[in-house]
Amino acid sequence: MVLRKELLDTTRDRRTWISMVIMPLLLVPILLLVMPAAMERQLERVHEASLQVAVVGTEQYPALVAFLGGLEGVRIVELEDPEKRLAAGDVHAILYLPDGMAAAVAREMPARIRLAFDATNEMSSTARERLAAALEVFSGQVIAGRLEKRGIDPAIVRPFPVSWENLAPPQRMAGLTLSMIMPLMLAMWASLGGMYAAIDCTAGEKERGTLEPLFSAPPSRTAMVTGKYLAVVITSVLASGISLAGMVVAYWIRPAALTGPGTGVAVRLGEILPAPAVGVIFLIALGLAGVFSALQLAISLYARSFREAQTYLSPLSFVVVLPMMVTQFLPIEQVPAWFFYVPVLNSLTVFRQVLLGIISPPHIMITLAISLAGIRLALAFAVSSFSKEQVLFRM
Repeated sequence: MVLRKELLDTTRDRRTWISMVIMPLLLVPILLLVMPAAMERQLERVHEASLQVAVVGTEQYPALVAFLGGLEGVRIVELEDPEKRLAAGDVHAILYLPDGMAAAVAREMPARIRLAFDATNEMSSTARERLAAALEVFSGQVIAGRLEKRGIDPAIVRPFPVSWENLAPPQRMAGLTLSMIMPLMLAMWASLGGMYAAIDCTAGEKERGTLEPLFSAPPSRTAMVTGKYLAVVITSVLASGISLAGMVVAYWIRPAALTGPGTGVAVRLGEILPAPAVGVIFLIALGLAGVFSALQLAISLYARSFREAQTYLSPLSFVVVLPMMVTQFLPIEQVPAWFFYVPVLNSLTVFRQVLLGIISPPHIMITLAISLAGIRLALAFAVSSFSKEQVLFRM
């Protein structure tokens, strides 16, 4: 009865619908489609941009200046006070050719070139990378010329030519893309998707003046807490499930999006997330939702108003974001064993493992056990809060 009443109240609240349905359903496709496409366009724009390079001392080695001037997307200019123009963004890099460079090269002596750039400017950093690669090519040509004069094959200085080949299948590349985004989305909605429902059935009822009559009704305090708790858990799990649905929508719109920018390879979603993986994700998300739902009930009950409860619960987002910052760029093979004994950190790690095709029963069982222990403690805290008159009727 309490659960039905709370679910009805929850579904009437516009804020709950926004946090539970609209936000995850919109945010996940945006992250999977819009952001990678925007990054790809930005990289293309930088790659195709014409770079202005100031050369100081062009007369010192005209052959190098001519070589750089022949590069596509590079324009050589001579300016007064080039460092000032670099700071203003008028040029993207400065090459300083040393005095007597041509003579040093002719004597086969080293001639140190100085390359100046602005690391805070994306175009300038691109110019540095492009010029460094071009100088490496030109150096190779000079070395090859010296060797040919001596009758030596230039290939002798490159005994191990290397060609790069990515053998990772498209399914694993898609899993890697998802593992950078989906763990945070799943954890965020599982832990905070029911926040407005928790606030509404505690601090919200205080504001509306319906909390006192509710606790004078026949159901016991434990039944009241259980009903409210299950309503918040259901809302959180639904929000997490809808974030997965958002991923399906993104895949349906653009199947090649999950394999990363530039690949153009489409994969079947079932190959990335088979049924066992979806089952594990659901269980881990349920554990997270269970812990956070009880905490949110207890904390928001202490608040006098809806707005005050929001203030108290806002820091809970850092409990999800900070562990994600720890796990996101850590190679999954190097995850320490103690990660799986830390709440939230363990769930995020298991999410990443599953998305990368790793199903580890010991890690899953440890994570679920930690979540169950956390649910028990958090529920005990919530029941204790609901049993204190000074908390229930704190105005």
